[in-house]
Amino acid sequence: LGWTTAGRLAVGNRADLVTIQLDSERTAGTPRDLAVATAVFAATSSDISTVVVDGHAVVADGHHLSIDVAAELQASIKELFT
Repeated sequence: LGWTTAGRLAVGNRADLVTIQLDSERTAGTPRDLAVATAVFAATSSDISTVVVDGHAVVADGHHLSIDVAAELQASIKELFT
């Protein structure tokens, strides 16, 4: 992308990261060499434990930090039917 502040983990650089649990019902027993394939083909949104966007935590321990997901979903669905 041409960003000089991206592409490596360092203070002052951009950071977008996602961590996925490899010990859920869907991902348990995953060998290290198949972790990426498991994340793509077996894991679901329930397996996401942490999301960091531009260096700021958005999800921690599987919970959004800045929004009420249920309320936002309910409002979005209500908007579709009104």
